This record gives sequence, structure tokens and C-alpha cells, in this order.
Amino acid sequence: MASLITSVSHGNYPQQPKSAYITTANYSNVLYNYTTSLNSQYVTVGSLTTPATGVNSSNTPAGDYLYENGKKLYPGANPGISSFLVGVYSPVSGVSGYIDPNGSIFSPLQSKKPYQVQVRNTAGDYVYNADNTGVEDSGVPVLTNGSVLAGTSLGYKSSSYGTVTQGTSTTTDVTLNTPTGTITCFTQGTLAAGSTVTFNLINSSIEANDIIVANILPSVAGNNALLVILTAVVTAAGNARIILKNVGCGALTTGDTPAINFMILKN
Repeated sequence: MASLITSVSHGNYPQQPKSAYITTANYSNVLYNYTTSLNSQYVTVGSLTTPATGVNSSNTPAGDYLYENGKKLYPGANPGISSFLVGVYSPVSGVSGYIDPNGSIFSPLQSKKPYQVQVRNTAGDYVYNADNTGVEDSGVPVLTNGSVLAGTSLGYKSSSYGTVTQGTSTTTDVTLNTPTGTITCFTQGTLAAGSTVTFNLINSSIEANDIIVANILPSVAGNNALLVILTAVVTAAGNARIILKNVGCGALTTGDTPAINFMILKN
């Protein structure tokens, strides 16, 4: 017969890990196996391998919960280890292995909970770390009067992702399946003062709730054209619309090669 919990003592609750993480990206390549063996001199050596046993990109998604399982690896104490690692498991897929707890894709969840809960959400699905309304926890918010420093900038790295060069048509759909890129346009065309042109970007990286940001890098050969981005908006999954306008007092002429840089921000 099940016992009734009559106090808030932690001893009344199942023993579960207090430390947990939510993943911000697929983590299959940073979840490690750790093994040890004896070398030819009968010295114990250790090694990390990835992906861990049973791990692949389909069972290690962004937004997964990882709970510490109590295992630890320490530099010096564990052969072949150069940085502190913790053992974790996913209650959703059952995969387990070692991670760097300060890794860039592991966001810590509240570590003071005496137990974790699993309840049904409004859709009837079981979710972890939910509150009493069934809303699933999605990570720790940030409110600070200090600085927020990111290790990578939001600068455009178009040369790393590829360039599409338009021909004579300035309205043909552009296909560029990368998260960041450059559309080089008007290599053989003109854009009169006050005129606009629309580029429809077909991009498999885009999801319906994503955001696209864009800027224009003009190459204006001695005329009075002035190019601006009027609109850069995701219209549907796989598609975005970029509207460009010449707000100058002269036309963009043949030989000018302005480039639209874009970046997709995942929602």
C-alpha cells in the first residue's frame, strides 16, 4: 500500500538528481563515452569517444533535459581527462554519457529542487519540470543590470556560407540553403531612384517562427543611388521576403554589384 506524504521533508520524496540541464542545440557530438584500459606497460589509460553508445542526432535534440547521474571525471584522478566532466542521462530517450557542464549548449536548470516532476501538459503529453498549470520549463530567464557577453558575434559571415549572384532578372526567386549568406544582385541591371525590388529567398534552414535580419553592402560606381532594406521577413517555412529600395536621387547602373547579406535567427 502506498504511503501518504504528510510532511515536506525531502526524505519523503524519491531520490532524484538535483542538477539538471536543458540543451540549446543537438548534443550528439558532445556526449561522451569514457573507457579505460591497460597499455603495453600495464599502465591504466583512459579515452573519451563520441558519440556515446546508442547516441545519434535523432535522440539528442535541442530542448532535451539531462539529469546528472552522480558520476564525475576529474583531471589527474581519471586517466586521459583534461577537464571536469559530469555523467548525465536523458529521461526522454534514455541515452547517457559525460558532458562538460559548462559547455556552450548546456543551460543549467534549478539545482535546488528536491525532486523532479512529470505531469501532463495542456495537449495531454507528459512533460518534465512542469509547473502546476502543465507549462513545461524552458530554461532560466536572464534579468541583469550588467553586461551580457556572447562568445560569438552577430556579424555576417557570408563568405563562409556561399553567395548567389543574380543575372539579368532582379525578381527571380533566390535559392540559398544556408543559415547565413549573400545575394549579389543587379550585376546587369538598373534600379531607378525611388524604385523597389523584391527578392524571395527560398531556404530550407528557415522555420515559420524564425527571424531574418539583412543589410545591404552597395557597390555604387559614381552615381547617386542609395540602397536600403525596407523589409526582411520570414513569410513561411522555407521562405523569406527581402524588399530593397533605391532612396537616392539617381539610378543604380550596370556594373554596380550591391550585395544583400542575411542571417537567420532561430526562434
